[in-house]
Amino acid sequence: MGIRLEVRTQDPKWADSPEGFRSTDDEPELLSDFCGRHNIPYSSDFVSIWAMPSESSQRKNFADGRSTWLHRNADSYGTEIIVLGEPVVDSLAYVVAGDFKNIISRANVLEIAGDDFQSFLDEMLLIFPSTMRHGERVAQLERLSKKARTLNRKGDAEARLLRRLRNCDKA
Repeated sequence: MGIRLEVRTQDPKWADSPEGFRSTDDEPELLSDFCGRHNIPYSSDFVSIWAMPSESSQRKNFADGRSTWLHRNADSYGTEIIVLGEPVVDSLAYVVAGDFKNIISRANVLEIAGDDFQSFLDEMLLIFPSTMRHGERVAQLERLSKKARTLNRKGDAEARLLRRLRNCDKA
């Protein structure tokens, strides 16, 4: 797989929950309303998944043996990193070139201002049709991950799983 999928959390015991792990959104009403008006799948039961190139590392190693941790935007969602297995790719609803909430909020502002929000969404968001093949999904995750990094060097693409995370989703 050319893509690495990670979930970030502050809770190292996420898997102990019989209900499974789920993410939360700030401003869920705004997101739900906008997504509903524009046929973007949305659920309050979801998991935010950070998509990045598989060779990504947050450790930079120096010639003298020292290493340092490279901060990324995904770090603000938690210090516990859960790496997901490749089969999760086929369950993803969509991917955005950056943070989903920020992309949808920006599209909403553009819509309210009467600007071309649809072109912005077409560039930043890809909804995975259920018929899309695995290889094409991976290619689109890679494409939007690269786009997110060109927009913000610390950024990754966010994909969403519209259900709770289960132990079997881990790599």
